[in-house]
Amino acid sequence: MGFDATVLNSRCDAKYNATIDTCMTPLEQKTLEELKAELQSDPPKVFELLAAALIGKLLHVSVAVAKSGFQHGADAGVGGRQGRSLRIECKRYADSTSLNERELLGEVDHALDRDPALEVWILAATREIPEQLEDALRSKAARDALPIVVIDWKSPGPPLLAALCTSDPDTVEKLYSKKAADLARSLTTVCADKLASLTADLQAWVLGFEWIRRLAAERLQRIWSNPRTARAIMRQNVAGGAAVVVRREGVAKELLGWWGDADRGLALVVGTEGVGKTWAALEWTRSVGSTTSRSSFFCLPRPQRRRGMAADLQR
Repeated sequence: MGFDATVLNSRCDAKYNATIDTCMTPLEQKTLEELKAELQSDPPKVFELLAAALIGKLLHVSVAVAKSGFQHGADAGVGGRQGRSLRIECKRYADSTSLNERELLGEVDHALDRDPALEVWILAATREIPEQLEDALRSKAARDALPIVVIDWKSPGPPLLAALCTSDPDTVEKLYSKKAADLARSLTTVCADKLASLTADLQAWVLGFEWIRRLAAERLQRIWSNPRTARAIMRQNVAGGAAVVVRREGVAKELLGWWGDADRGLALVVGTEGVGKTWAALEWTRSVGSTTSRSSFFCLPRPQRRRGMAADLQR
């Protein structure tokens, strides 16, 4: 899919943004600034209603806005409607208003306490989220295995929040003003690619499957490259990347044949103790996973392994 799963806003790298910004006319840049001023002018509750309505329409699901007071880690959420579970934290802030990192990380914790099966936590803001805060959210997402989406006013290029507004200018007019809606309508073309990316990234299967695959790949790489990590997770040193080892060509060939079979079942690597079953299986898994985006592997070592069977592989 090609994006940073913890903070989706990071998918718009500097090169991409610079290209988009170059294509934007001075009038379009002025329009963006005017739209941001409109969004920052009304009370925070109005922005909460707008974010909930626009994201809900984008996902074809009803999003409820929380009442004032303790809100369990977000201003709005789905709460299981239509099989979706997401929370939205909204910050209607001016560019000069600082964001509290500790407060936002605490909001994520509250949201997870309320719903341990939360599929995504979304931060919508009318200003740019600083890089340091995005880094903190990225680390939090990695620790808690929770995708975190940032929809803010990052520049250069069309901001994701502006793109979200172009998805339904009528709702913008209903909650804000005709001026804000007309500004959003005039940005429809320049924000089209950003809106398409955001829509795709918020689909349930993308958030869940891609995030799990990323975590599995990162864990496998840590096992492969660090002997201490390998011993902690696999109960033995299978860090082939940290040593000079000989590839088991026979095992690799058999597994490759199994992988290419459309009717494949479970593959087992078997042999006597100490012949290198686990290493061979991990080495092949890693090599295949690095050459195709279709591969998905999950390392689930058993606390007590039976003698003669060290690795199960399942797609």
